[in-house]
Amino acid sequence: MVLRALITILVILILTSFYSCIIKEDGQEEKIKWEEIFLFDFFINGTGYDYRATSELDDVGDYEFGQYGAHNLFDSHSSTCWAEGASGDGIGEYIFIGIDEKMKQICIVNGYAKAKETFIKNNRVKKLKVSLYIGINKPGYVTELAIIYDAAKYKKDKIIRLKDKKEVQHFEFPFDWEKIIQFKESSRKSFIKEHKKELKESDIKESELTIQYILKLEIVDVYKGSKYDDTCISDIWFIYE
Repeated sequence: MVLRALITILVILILTSFYSCIIKEDGQEEKIKWEEIFLFDFFINGTGYDYRATSELDDVGDYEFGQYGAHNLFDSHSSTCWAEGASGDGIGEYIFIGIDEKMKQICIVNGYAKAKETFIKNNRVKKLKVSLYIGINKPGYVTELAIIYDAAKYKKDKIIRLKDKKEVQHFEFPFDWEKIIQFKESSRKSFIKEHKKELKESDIKESELTIQYILKLEIVDVYKGSKYDDTCISDIWFIYE
């Protein structure tokens, strides 16, 4: 009888411990890791875009836009493209893009879609890894070119597979917005708690913090070009609810 009671208590303790681990993970209670992300502030046709790519084929410096710069992703013209500038096929290169809440679809024109010839000669993206960050900007944390964020990464990543075609491709936003919004709130509370002294000394109020959703699209596989190993994307835009 006593042995059975001890076994029952032990089982309950094990299950309680396991349940606590689940609650900790699902509730995002573990300590949030922060990293610094800066995004360029770009305006075209009256619309602003915050973005930054890890590399560009013709990187001409911070104060100029190159022929194959990532700003081309937002001009709605397939005659231009972002071509990564790393050696090899660009696996692991990525772009950060600021997005708004309740984004429903990601729209992508793959490759250098200017013409059939440019499309075939250059690499196209086969797979992208999609990640999401919550970025928090403190007043004054900007440069002449960029906005600086302390960013917390959402725990899940998703892979989307692109077809090898020039026409626009639509992808459903791969995360649950209710869970993302919960993560945003827990990240905000964590940031305020961890930076309480700094915010007080800098006389920064909680309401003055700017919170930004940041999408990360990373190249993980490509369709090989017939001549060049530069991986290209012509356009990206988003559809909201």
